[in-house]
Amino acid sequence: MEMRLIDDVDVDSVVGRPTWERCIIYRSDAVDEAERALRWGLVAFVSGTRRSVSCSAVSAEIVDSFPALDGHFSVHRFWPADFLIVFDSRAFRDSLLTYNPLDGRDFSLRFGVWNRQLQATWRVFHFRVHLEVVGVPPLAWSMDTAKTILGSSAWVERLGTETASRADMGSFRITAWTDDPAALPRTKQLWLVEPLLFGDEDDDMLVPVEALIPEEVSLLEYEATVHLVRIEDTDAAAPSPPRWPVEWRWWFWWCPGR
Repeated sequence: MEMRLIDDVDVDSVVGRPTWERCIIYRSDAVDEAERALRWGLVAFVSGTRRSVSCSAVSAEIVDSFPALDGHFSVHRFWPADFLIVFDSRAFRDSLLTYNPLDGRDFSLRFGVWNRQLQATWRVFHFRVHLEVVGVPPLAWSMDTAKTILGSSAWVERLGTETASRADMGSFRITAWTDDPAALPRTKQLWLVEPLLFGDEDDDMLVPVEALIPEEVSLLEYEATVHLVRIEDTDAAAPSPPRWPVEWRWWFWWCPGR
């Protein structure tokens, strides 16, 4: 199959693209595993006369200064810092922090402790909502569909008991949390992807399935109605957590003893 590339379009100015949209990333085993791997991480900023510094140069500079660290860390490009350095133990991480900053031949490295709150702003969903959705096709009767229906408007806590067990497939019941019940959709078009067709090319058997490009993507459209059954406001029941002043956040970023 031949695919025509559009070369004369400025991809950053495509008309109709939203300028901002939030996206809820669900806590998962993969997220927990990644956080465990990053728990002894450092963010690093480069200063000095050298314009471009590679990951291998950062790694070499650290090993030259601390040979015992060789093989116990990995270096990755990162934003908003320059690099993310991940160690396999707290002891190795802290040994580098003790000599913060690290002055090399052509550049210096300043370090701060990585944690998941960096770059983040605290948000709270305090409305617990109960929803009934009519029109969900039975082959898509799952938690993943609930998350897709509500999208960025809410975090899905669970499916209704009879929905999860499929005892009642007349309506699709969801319990979720949101910061704005008015943002919950009233109707949704559910577009279910059909089995993909990859053509009849002779060499398809030699290409891994994940590398094949479909001839087209066909979908089935279903109309679904979302009924808001009940709202629980938990804001009065739990006080808001303390908010860190901006200067405290930056102190936490740079304090080498944290």
